[in-house]
Amino acid sequence: QRIHKPLRHMIQNTHHIERFLSPDLPTNQEVAKSKQIAFNKMLDYLESRDILTLLNHIKSAGKEAIELIATLVQFSQPHYQNHVEHSIHMILDSSIDIASHSFEADIGYLFKYVHIHKQYDSTLPAISCNINDIQQVFINLLIHASIAIKAKYQNNPEEGLITIATRKLSDQVEIIISDNGTNIPKSDFNKVFDPFYSPFTSSSARGGLELAIAYFIITSQHNGTITVSSFENEGNSFTIYLPTSQNADATENHTNDMAALLPLAIDEIS
Repeated sequence: QRIHKPLRHMIQNTHHIERFLSPDLPTNQEVAKSKQIAFNKMLDYLESRDILTLLNHIKSAGKEAIELIATLVQFSQPHYQNHVEHSIHMILDSSIDIASHSFEADIGYLFKYVHIHKQYDSTLPAISCNINDIQQVFINLLIHASIAIKAKYQNNPEEGLITIATRKLSDQVEIIISDNGTNIPKSDFNKVFDPFYSPFTSSSARGGLELAIAYFIITSQHNGTITVSSFENEGNSFTIYLPTSQNADATENHTNDMAALLPLAIDEIS
């Protein structure tokens, strides 16, 4: 609430400024006339300096900030109590289907042409997880892969390839989502999972939170790990390790880690 209140004030005050500059309100014309100001000339000046456009950008940025913070707060809540056994392959397949119908950053369009190669381990066991959260992780990684492919191939998305591989380990499952798009610079590896990190010129409507959200869902909500590797001209790989069983107490102890993301996000917004 303390974060939302100043943002709402900013949006509301920007809206009031736009109203006070509108030629459609008779009061504005009357006040301008009483001050001997040529209202139309004032508007011409504001438009020539893009001030009205800047006001609209401020309002839009404030709304986006509220939405981003709401997303962070949502994922900071403990979800361990909703863990039940699910098939990772089923979640992966449904995530691909959802991503393929997305209009976000042309993701849905790209998925019509990008090749998806599955290397599923048939012995992979079902794991205890929150299906909605894990699905969100996979969608976010698929979106990131698509943006990387778009950055490299642009008008030739049919050259894009996303490979999804799974493997059963002793007490874990391994999921690897790779792409052959523009590679993340190795110098950026230490900030890949930071809020608002975006290595490419294209960004999605989530404002660069895909990887940060994926990291906290895996590490804080599911006691897993997620790492990134990248090779020049070969693309990127995200490797996830999830335990085959979840310890609710251990997961609960990690839920506060997500709260640490909020100050970082607020710093970026301010």
